[in-house]
Amino acid sequence: MNQKSENKKLRHASIASSAATFVSAHTVCHSLCTAAIAFLAVFGIIIVGMPLAFLQEYNIYFWSMAAITLIIMLAMVLKSWGCVSNKTLIFNFGLVVAGFPFATYPLDNFLLLAGGLTALTAVGWFAYEKFGVEKIWNKN
Repeated sequence: MNQKSENKKLRHASIASSAATFVSAHTVCHSLCTAAIAFLAVFGIIIVGMPLAFLQEYNIYFWSMAAITLIIMLAMVLKSWGCVSNKTLIFNFGLVVAGFPFATYPLDNFLLLAGGLTALTAVGWFAYEKFGVEKIWNKN
């Protein structure tokens, strides 16, 4: 097997692994905490529990920063500066909607579903343009 096809397979496996990590916010948080625990264990520092759990108190601030960044990105797109793609804007919009911190029980599930589907739509749009049906069928 040549090096180029091996690298391509590894890249696709890496993309699939990264995409699978974003199944839920808990999974992402858990992965970050596990990585922090593993990193500190290299230096002999042992932590039991979730070392980044204190960030839960600040989720409103993180979400606010994400919303402000989304507004800035939208302004860049509306000004036609061309530095942000529409797919990225839609993906980030979906993540901001999915992570809305002020929702209560029935609404939070709806926002999570709506934001997740919006983000997946952007990923699908990107995948279609990158590996579209025409490119797969005409792969002679």
